[in-house]
Amino acid sequence: MRSFFLYLQSATLPEVRTYFDVCFSPDKDDLAHGCLRYLIGPHGHEWAWSYLYESFGPYQELEPEQIDTIATALGGPPAVYIHVNVTGRIHAHQETVDLARELLTLWPGVAFDDSFSHPWRLHELGHPNLRGELFFQPRYDRPGE
Repeated sequence: MRSFFLYLQSATLPEVRTYFDVCFSPDKDDLAHGCLRYLIGPHGHEWAWSYLYESFGPYQELEPEQIDTIATALGGPPAVYIHVNVTGRIHAHQETVDLARELLTLWPGVAFDDSFSHPWRLHELGHPNLRGELFFQPRYDRPGE
């Protein structure tokens, strides 16, 4: 399983929840952990599940330098944090890029894949960064691996 993360600048949790309610299958509200959970993909063939949080979320494990990277990229703390776990049942590279692109089109922000090496902005998705990496690039396709 792999993950990617979206930090939205000016969204509100109710706005993002409304979008997810329309587009995806609510799985359960995990209010004890301060999040909302959704399944992503066709019923029975979900390729990911997501968690919606306000700001950084209470259970996100970030190093101080990662928090600084996010805050610098956004100009402050995020309004909404979305954590997406990709199941690995399908390749899901293009689906992941498409979902990140759609959400960053709706709300300004940045995306990070599980390498956390680069804050990806909307215009960068689908294009290599200066190190030749793509957002959510399959691990066997990463330069140097």
